[in-house]
Amino acid sequence: MSLLGATSDGLKQHAADCSALAGELAAGTVPTNAGLSCQLTAAAAQSLHAEVEAAGATLAARVRATAVTVYAVAAGYERHEAEASSQLSL
Repeated sequence: MSLLGATSDGLKQHAADCSALAGELAAGTVPTNAGLSCQLTAAAAQSLHAEVEAAGATLAARVRATAVTVYAVAAGYERHEAEASSQLSL
């Protein structure tokens, strides 16, 4: 088994990266005018665009949740390191 080489700063950077990615996913837009809605291909394209937009929102929410979790892990890591350090100094 190998050890995990993680640092609080590394975890925070990963969480920040996830937050930035979530923002990019949420900001993604799809074309709204693909032609007359009475045309079958235009209606299909609009439907697909709506599905892509919904998928982007779902992915953004998931990545945001990951960022929150990683921030919490970083905080727990810092608490654990502080406690361990104080026990060693006794």
